[in-house]
Amino acid sequence: MNEMERTARIKGTHPHFTQGILESAKLRFFVSIQGSVFAPHPAGERTLVLSVAPFERFDMGLAQALAGYGNAESVICRLQRTTRMFSEDGIGRFRLWPIFQDFLIWKMKQEWSPEERDALYLKTAAYFEKQHDTVMAVRSHNLCSRHAKVIQLLERQAHEDPRHGHFRELQPYYLAIPEDEATSSPDLMVGLSMVSFLRADFDVSRSWYERLSAYAACPGHSLEEQKQLEADIRYLDIACLVRSADSAVDLMPLIAQGMDEDEPAYRSFTFSVTSGLPSIINGGRGSSVWTLDGATLYREFAKPVERA
Repeated sequence: MNEMERTARIKGTHPHFTQGILESAKLRFFVSIQGSVFAPHPAGERTLVLSVAPFERFDMGLAQALAGYGNAESVICRLQRTTRMFSEDGIGRFRLWPIFQDFLIWKMKQEWSPEERDALYLKTAAYFEKQHDTVMAVRSHNLCSRHAKVIQLLERQAHEDPRHGHFRELQPYYLAIPEDEATSSPDLMVGLSMVSFLRADFDVSRSWYERLSAYAACPGHSLEEQKQLEADIRYLDIACLVRSADSAVDLMPLIAQGMDEDEPAYRSFTFSVTSGLPSIINGGRGSSVWTLDGATLYREFAKPVERA
């Protein structure tokens, strides 16, 4: 249906081509698909296909988890061979055609109650959490309005490994966090500073950095909490370049002196000249071939940086 919507936008200035005409065309097309493509399949197969409808891509594992019976893999393989419901997107992975996905979501809303849809999203969330797919787990919990669980997952991913935190993919969920809730969580402040920086909203990124610094300056933190807060601030010093250029060189020896390999609080904060470096050049998964060779970079540059 994306093609139809694009056509509507192109012809949007035509007085006779209205949104009502587009919706009417969609409905007629969906009714046609329902009778000629969808209805002939057994009920179990229809339920399986509806279950994966909210996701543009799915794999055999997700299909099996949602099917509730043992031969989901053979059903998916047969449907892929004999229909045009979806296309292959790698080994064991499939992509729903956008036009067919729109139909399935329309059909799901017709046949399934809100409670049934929420049950599906909870099941998919459990699957994605087991697969350590934070992005899809957050999306699933958000679909069934489990705000507390969304916040919990965002805090966990920002805390455990911010270098690979998928901030771009999780951006909509970070930006939806109420401000008062974010200011009470150091992990969310780190995440929002990173997200804002990636959006090139540098003033907002610095604002969250300053709020985190103010939070760290408040009394009452345990020793372990204080060390983690200091590590988070140092991380943002590098990852988001919140300091001015003339102070960046002075920052390097302070970071090297502050790191203590024996302290668990610092294990998630690692600063070395490798492909894991939180910086602009590595934030895009490496902007040149040599940035991917972490072992060589570490061997050549780690000591000079530590002595800086």
